[in-house]
Amino acid sequence: MVFVSSKKSVSWMIAASALAACSLLVAVIASWRLIILLHPELPIAVEPFIIKILWSGMLLGYSLGFLSLLACIGLSGWLRSKRSGLITSGTALVAVVFFVLATPFGAN
Repeated sequence: MVFVSSKKSVSWMIAASALAACSLLVAVIASWRLIILLHPELPIAVEPFIIKILWSGMLLGYSLGFLSLLACIGLSGWLRSKRSGLITSGTALVAVVFFVLATPFGAN
């Protein structure tokens, strides 16, 4: 059986989950390349510009992936009921606050 729903939240959840998956893959690949390039025994010289691009890609991918995953979680309850939607949205909002406070972009 295939789940079919005309609710707008389904479209937003699909978009958020695709964005989360792609963004988190970017973060993983960027961090993997950083590990390789920052190894002390690497036989080639690495441009600082490349390190900055990979670092930015890792942070942006992780941040965007995590936040879009939380958006998907927040939207998930709206498929069932208004009460479930409020609970999942509230939970996701609390997680966003903790995420912002725990990242380099948050309060110092």
